[in-house]
Amino acid sequence: MFGRSDEMNLLKAAVETARDGFLIVSPDGRWLSCNEAFRKIWSAHGESLPARTESLPWDRYTSLASNPDGFRDRVRLLTSDPKAALTDEVRLLDNRVIEYDTSPLRNAKGEFLGRVWYFRDATDRRRLAAAARANEARLRTAIDSALKGIVSVDRFGTITEFNPAAEKLFDRRREDVIGRPAQILLPDGHHKVFGVWLKRQLKGKGAEGLGSRLERPVLRANGAEVLAELRIARTDDGDNPTFTAFIQDITARREAEAELRKAKQAAEDASLAKSQFLANMSHEVRTPMAAVLGYAEMLTDPRLGPEDRLQKVNAIRRNGRHLLQIINDILDLSKIELGRMDLERIPVRIRSVVLQAMSAAGVAAEEKRLTLQMAPDGKIPYTVLSDPTRLRQILDNLLSNAIKFTATGTVELRLWTEPREGGGWVMFQVRDQGIGMTPDQLAKLFRPFTQADASTTRRFGGTGLGLAISRRLAAALGGDITVESTPGSGSRFTLKFPVTAEEMADLVDADELARESTFDLPHAKANRSKLSGRVLLAEDSPDKQQILRYFLERVGLQVVVVENGRQAVDRAEAESFDVVLMDMQMPEMDGYEATALLRRRGYARPIIALTAHAMAGDEERCLKAGCSGYLTKPVDPDLLRDTIARNLTRKTWSIRTQDTVRKPAMTPLPAENPFGELIREYQNSLPKQAADIKAAADRGDLAAVTSSVHKLRGAAGMYGMPDLSTAAGYVEDSLRSGTDLTACGPDLSALHDLIIRTAGVPS
Repeated sequence: MFGRSDEMNLLKAAVETARDGFLIVSPDGRWLSCNEAFRKIWSAHGESLPARTESLPWDRYTSLASNPDGFRDRVRLLTSDPKAALTDEVRLLDNRVIEYDTSPLRNAKGEFLGRVWYFRDATDRRRLAAAARANEARLRTAIDSALKGIVSVDRFGTITEFNPAAEKLFDRRREDVIGRPAQILLPDGHHKVFGVWLKRQLKGKGAEGLGSRLERPVLRANGAEVLAELRIARTDDGDNPTFTAFIQDITARREAEAELRKAKQAAEDASLAKSQFLANMSHEVRTPMAAVLGYAEMLTDPRLGPEDRLQKVNAIRRNGRHLLQIINDILDLSKIELGRMDLERIPVRIRSVVLQAMSAAGVAAEEKRLTLQMAPDGKIPYTVLSDPTRLRQILDNLLSNAIKFTATGTVELRLWTEPREGGGWVMFQVRDQGIGMTPDQLAKLFRPFTQADASTTRRFGGTGLGLAISRRLAAALGGDITVESTPGSGSRFTLKFPVTAEEMADLVDADELARESTFDLPHAKANRSKLSGRVLLAEDSPDKQQILRYFLERVGLQVVVVENGRQAVDRAEAESFDVVLMDMQMPEMDGYEATALLRRRGYARPIIALTAHAMAGDEERCLKAGCSGYLTKPVDPDLLRDTIARNLTRKTWSIRTQDTVRKPAMTPLPAENPFGELIREYQNSLPKQAADIKAAADRGDLAAVTSSVHKLRGAAGMYGMPDLSTAAGYVEDSLRSGTDLTACGPDLSALHDLIIRTAGVPS
């Protein structure tokens, strides 16, 4: 058994080996006992205690503090107070931090025996704690600034971390989700899956999903699902693992990738379609070209009689026109896709356009012995503002296709109107009894460079561009083309374009069209009067010189031929010509340079461009060079004659010498003229136009004057005011040829007077 001395020795040994420093001080301040840890903390290893007679032995140690006076005062205060207890710390000069506790020491009777002090060196612990706090701060900064959402859950699936990126991704606040189950972030169908996965992780059954990239749907606060990419990491703290998911919303990326794949597929399809189209075009172009060359070769046979020769010539014409139509289709599509297809907005009589289209279609219908008929329904607007040429082009194409794909039976054009907010729709429907189309064929019917069926193309011909062009033209007019079709039962193509409420207010019976329509085969055009004048033809190709000279001399014109632009300039300045026909691509000096040179030198006669270029922008380039008109090759003889005839009216034109006193400014209107109201409205607008032109001229705005007289030129001609149109055209040509506003002043003044007279305003 232990005696009291043994217990004391054991207690002393325990105190001596304790990790905390231990010191007992008597009530009068004498140091009674300390252990090894105390001596080590205060760098007093091996030192003896101070003499018992030393009243304040603290000075030796308080001087080691970084603030010795403060520490010394604290010790003295505590020593003199038998009741005080304190827990505090002191920083030493060597930057160590010493924590201490002190309290009174009393016996069983409560008598004050002294004071006990406990000291511990907290330097390493504080350093580790500071490092841990710094690491935690860095980690928090990284988590908070991470672009990816970071969500951590514990072993129970409870959310323990939710960074700002996660807040943005899930549209939830951190404080609203911490401590809640992770299932709130998952769609309903994934709740059970997550629970099973978590249990397997806790049981150590595999590491599926850890470290690998996953794509899973997650749930936003509003219930919307987004596709997320996530990687999951596991960290273990004893029996408390944490699972952290790094999450990124990839919805936009996947949508972009899908769009990219779609665009790539579309590009590949378009490339394939263009390749197929070019192959078909090669066949389409070669077929009529081979026929033209073949029939031309046959014409060299002297054994052919007149009837055979006429047959071959007609075949050459037919195949040549077909070849030209193929080229025109391609060029029209190019202009539309480049946004260079200019549309008119002029009063159009629907009846006239429909009758013209039906009459033209009657040729092909009669050749195939088909019935071509109209089925008007109700009333239609008498006139609308539209582009008659493009409207006619659409109807021609729809009727032509219907006739082409119908072997027997009827092709019918229905016409009616439908209301819409702010106006109405004019509806045209072409119905046939042809071969019809499948849904797959319908799906690619309006795509450019795509034909509904290659075998159909071989059987019926065509470029596959007509409907693509027609639909784009319909859209440009503010409308659309739709189609319904059943294989073997024919097709129904419906064209609609918008009309205003004012136009819908002036309706006529559509039945009148049916009564007027006979759709006879077109006969030769009525004999036109011969033209008179001298034409300078600048053309470098001998073959084209011969053809154009023939067309011009056939209508009564005198022709002088030169073969390059320099010769054209010399002859135009040396002799008097009424019109110049200028090929734009010639050697030595091309037509653009020759025209510009003539205009700079003051040449004011009409110059009409001849060019094989018919792409978007070519006409604008010719007009910019100073040309008065524009014709594409191969030249249509009738169009050539009409263009020459219009420009011949300028050969004696002088705006300042016209007899404007005796000659009426415009043709009087019959009382029953259906355009009377429109024309009178236009007349009423003329004084303002005159004032605008004068104001623009006064401020020197050449562009505004040119634009205004250009509009006046076209509109006046449309409304039956030829003198005003011609006068405006003369001024426009002068301005475009380089004449400045000052030099053009007298002509502008005369034009102003003519506008006022035409408007009927007393001068």
